[in-house]
Amino acid sequence: MTTATLVNSFVDAVIARLNSNLTPLGGVLSVVEKAEDPGVIADTVADLPIIYVVPMADTWEKPVAIITGGSDAGNQHLNFPILISGYYEFDEVKPRDIRNYAYTCLDIFASHHGRIDVVTTAASATGFEVKAGYFIVNGHLIHAFKVKMYLKFIG
Repeated sequence: MTTATLVNSFVDAVIARLNSNLTPLGGVLSVVEKAEDPGVIADTVADLPIIYVVPMADTWEKPVAIITGGSDAGNQHLNFPILISGYYEFDEVKPRDIRNYAYTCLDIFASHHGRIDVVTTAASATGFEVKAGYFIVNGHLIHAFKVKMYLKFIG
């Protein structure tokens, strides 16, 4: 399996895990992969709540070739960053709700020791960072959370 295929498989696995947890994440309407954290959070407010999955968010991914012998010889060790951003519209400031969604997202990936299985290999989700807050766009009160994590695996 090529590195690109493996990385894409892990991104698909992250999206699938989010899709299987839409209700505890606040009744999210859709989970969408993006190339970067979006400047526009949705086409319309009616599309909220929405979650974006952003592989390689704001960083360069650094594969390290293994040059020693053994069963891993020639493989790539990858520490692959993924940003998950959730956006919600509320009528009033609800810091506890958005914080709960942020930590629910973290728990979804930190459970089972962060293990995510794909085909013949697995990754561990590590290095979590969590942020939650709100802002106003065109008179709409938007709450957002961000969970950044790194998938560590041998490809």
